Amino acid sequence: MFRMRRYRVFLVFAVITIGALYHFTTSGGLGSAGAASVEGLKNFGQKVESSSSPPASDSEQDPDGEEKSTAKDTNTPITVPRLADSGTTKPSLAAAQEPESQATPAPLVKPASGNGVSIAEDKPLSAGRLAPAATSTPANETTKVETSPADSVVEPESGKGRMEMIAETGIPKIHWSRQPEHFPIPPDDIIQLPTGKPKTIPQIQHKFSAESASDKAAREDKREIIKKAFSISWDGYKSKAWRQDELSPISGKHRNPFCGWGATLVDTLDTLWMMDLKDDFEEAVGAVKEIDFTTSARIDIPLFETVIRYLGGLVAAYDISGGTYDVLLDKAVELADVLMGAFDTPNRMPMTFYTWKPTFASQPHRAKTRAVLAELGSLSVEFTRLAQITKEARYYDAIARITNEFEIWQNNTRMPGLWPLKVDASGCKKPEQAPQTKYDHPTRKGPTNSNPLLIPDDKAAVADVPSLLDGGPARKAKAKEDLQSKNEGGLVDAVDEVRKASPKSPAESNIAFSPEASAGGVEAAKHVDHESHDTAPEFSAASVLVKRKVSTDPISKPAECEPQGLASPPYTSREEFGIGGQADSTYEYLPKEYMLLGALEEKYRAMYEMAAESTIKNLLFRPMILDEKRHILHAGLAEVAEEKDSVYDKVDLKPEGTHLTCFAGAMFAIGAKIFDRKDDMDIAWKLTDGCVWAYEATNTGIMPERYLAIPCPNVDNCPWNETLWYEKLDPFGDSREEHRHSRQQAVLSSKKKIPLEESLEKGAKVSQAEVTKISSVPGMVSSQTEKPNGEKDDTESPGSAIAKSKIDEAAKPKAPFSEEEIDELMPKADEAAASSNYLDKRQLGDLNEENPIIHTAGKAVSSAATILKGPKDTVTKPTIKPVVEKTSAEQHLEKLKAPTPGLKDKATELKHSNSTAKTTSYTPTPIPTREEFVKARISDERLPAGMTKIMGGSYLLRPEAIESVFVMYRTTGDEYWREKGWEMFKAIEKHTFATYGASAISDVTSKTPVALDEMESFWLAETLKYFYLLFSEPDVVSLDDYVLNTEAHPFRRPT
Repeated sequence: MFRMRRYRVFLVFAVITIGALYHFTTSGGLGSAGAASVEGLKNFGQKVESSSSPPASDSEQDPDGEEKSTAKDTNTPITVPRLADSGTTKPSLAAAQEPESQATPAPLVKPASGNGVSIAEDKPLSAGRLAPAATSTPANETTKVETSPADSVVEPESGKGRMEMIAETGIPKIHWSRQPEHFPIPPDDIIQLPTGKPKTIPQIQHKFSAESASDKAAREDKREIIKKAFSISWDGYKSKAWRQDELSPISGKHRNPFCGWGATLVDTLDTLWMMDLKDDFEEAVGAVKEIDFTTSARIDIPLFETVIRYLGGLVAAYDISGGTYDVLLDKAVELADVLMGAFDTPNRMPMTFYTWKPTFASQPHRAKTRAVLAELGSLSVEFTRLAQITKEARYYDAIARITNEFEIWQNNTRMPGLWPLKVDASGCKKPEQAPQTKYDHPTRKGPTNSNPLLIPDDKAAVADVPSLLDGGPARKAKAKEDLQSKNEGGLVDAVDEVRKASPKSPAESNIAFSPEASAGGVEAAKHVDHESHDTAPEFSAASVLVKRKVSTDPISKPAECEPQGLASPPYTSREEFGIGGQADSTYEYLPKEYMLLGALEEKYRAMYEMAAESTIKNLLFRPMILDEKRHILHAGLAEVAEEKDSVYDKVDLKPEGTHLTCFAGAMFAIGAKIFDRKDDMDIAWKLTDGCVWAYEATNTGIMPERYLAIPCPNVDNCPWNETLWYEKLDPFGDSREEHRHSRQQAVLSSKKKIPLEESLEKGAKVSQAEVTKISSVPGMVSSQTEKPNGEKDDTESPGSAIAKSKIDEAAKPKAPFSEEEIDELMPKADEAAASSNYLDKRQLGDLNEENPIIHTAGKAVSSAATILKGPKDTVTKPTIKPVVEKTSAEQHLEKLKAPTPGLKDKATELKHSNSTAKTTSYTPTPIPTREEFVKARISDERLPAGMTKIMGGSYLLRPEAIESVFVMYRTTGDEYWREKGWEMFKAIEKHTFATYGASAISDVTSKTPVALDEMESFWLAETLKYFYLLFSEPDVVSLDDYVLNTEAHPFRRPT
């Protein structure tokens, strides 16, 4: 029987829900400030964390920012015929899997005219005159935005370059719309492109002589094989992931980590043109027309990735095709106008993860206090080339201001000449967070971009200020009133307030700033008119934010935000300096920007030479390898810590080699040519050959992502020293060897074996195997730790084969197990035994040759780790935290002693021993020799001679090594580089090619690496492009005619 009383709550809720849905779907204006948007209501006024917004996704992020596939149907690698060994015959895509019909992608909806979207070009900026506000502000006070406790103007510190998003269907899209700038640059202050005739730059490329007919035929055969490899991947992308960001080359699926605008499509445009695939190029250009850069399923835009892939790809395709496809330039301008909003900050330093939706874009923001160096310093060549083509100086102004700040700071960092990997780009120094150190550098004066976020005064706010600053009842009453008003008015009222206070035209918002020195020595700033500096500002939209009166009187409390240039992040006692990941293209772009500007801006040469000298002095080292006649170089990572009691900082160089650092050979080669630095050419050769050596050292012939090497004690003379290598692999071997003989003799001379329970009762040591098993019980901590995604800890360890006394001591129970404790341990021992079957031998991309790893939901899992199934074939989930299995060194040592019963058996025996005789005995573990330990570790980790630790064994189809090989060939003409490049291509083709393209692999040290089902866009945009150009004629994309950005997109140099 239906009872209204019981269901009335549900009926009321249903009516409210239907009414709300009707209201929001009919209110329109989803592209406006976001008040009527569901997304806007959820996020308005909140600090946006990009990592918290994605819907449920089958992806995960590794520590280096690389996304790992978790496709549930991914299996072991599929064998595809090798191109390099089969002539020029194209392998059939149906060899391993029947191709499906070409997927029809969902159309990318263009914004309707009624949603407030405007993608027309900006009108010229003008300096708006502001009427004076009637205020009674004392001369020594200024109004500032309150940034505490809820700092809504600082860009979120967390951001991911790769963050896969799944677009929700059935929900109206929100579109970007142009917002009035909060911190505009007056037209007269916009930095213009250098003018004048470009200066002569020394020739980069070698003067090649004519090749013989046979050499030409052999070269063209190799180039054709590379082109066939490209076609397989491109056809796979077209058939399975057309207009999506990336293809999953094994499963045939797709992913969208870069806003879903078709990253592979845009990134590959110029490669199609170079390879004379004109029909494919025309088809791709047609697809580019349908891209809508004003909307995305992703809440933020990764500025660096978007600029180098999308903006660079569009501009380069326009350049290399002779400027005949206007749509490419139109789309580049459309995208650039969206991205320009990221530069609307008080100091004009960009938000590297730009929250583009109008709800957020309409609010004032600051740049990060911990921005990644490369994401801030690698925007110059793309915006510069766009400014040259469009004659719009504002694009150049955006990046020129960044360069100016880097120039000021370069010689004042903890490692002069280089910048740290993390940068405070906020322009705001809070005294309590930024203590004075010898690294503080002068901030630029005058009407620049380094002022704190300031807003004009408000009559009502000024009237309330005296009563709000005392912290008494008046302030509490005011806070309560504000909270009540906020709760009653809701977010819609707040948005309406912003709209009402907004200037009626963009011209009215063009407010400039000029700093003025105050009596107390604290810099203050206020809005001024650039035609009349004594004109006071009027009320603006920004003044609806919470404000505080800050007195500049010396006896008053300090300002909340003092202007500063680029600086070290707050609370930073140790900083890292390097030219690899997180830094690379910042240095790479210095000589390239110099060439793109026609050598008319000398600062780029000066900055590059200073950086090159500091790199040579502080970062480069010669690694010890078997071939002592082969002089190679690596660029390490330096960590600098400020010493309180020392004039100089302490510098620790980590002797690492990384694939990302392999670009350095090309950079030094180009710098040596254009700046006449002859010695640098030798450095370029040795750096590039160092990466070639790393390729040749592994079982697959492919370089690991990251590893540690041994610096040579003497750079000029470095013979192979196996003893030194062993010492690095086992740094505690000497200490262990010193006590090994005496301890071993004590064990062997003992005639009485101590019963197990008695040994536990008396506090005797237990074996490593027992410690490992006991640690699986809640409350006991395992001694082995590993990082997520299989990446090992950077610090070297002597291995788990050594029985450490500290671990033994921690494993001692204070008393024998009671009956109740044993009963409790027994079921947990069962679970621990079951969970041990899930474990891999080691996690850094490791493969157990006997138990190869397979894919389960995209994660590499050992085939031996078969998931136990219970009744009805259900998966049994362990409740105990898994314990990492022992390395082969431990297994080798376990063979030297009698088998030890499992934890469950021991618990049973202990329970029995409480009432019977104690019969179980314990035998101490023998101590390994250094040779035994080292050999076990080398075998277990498959370490090549000269490497002491592989911290990242994957290969992600990266291009940096072949990039330097290509540049070295073009600058020297030496066939050595073509030979090495061909060997690299054959190794990559053998181990990465899959059904629909090429796949990243998990471990280059394994003879049978596992495919990760990932194919990033740079595989077609860079890696295969460089291989193709290596075997092309020297005039194809000549380095004397083009500048290649960090994504290998060619920009034509001015003539």
